[in-house]
Amino acid sequence: MNVEKIRKKLIGGFQPFVTRTSDGREFDVPHPEFIAIGKY
Repeated sequence: MNVEKIRKKLIGGFQPFVTRTSDGREFDVPHPEFIAIGKY
């Protein structure tokens, strides 16, 4: 999941989701306080 997809998930309110890394690990994002998106 890239940054743009994460930003789109946040439009219109937060819904919990799971993000997966390229090596197969999964990370739950149960609350918007678990998200930090920086500039690059």
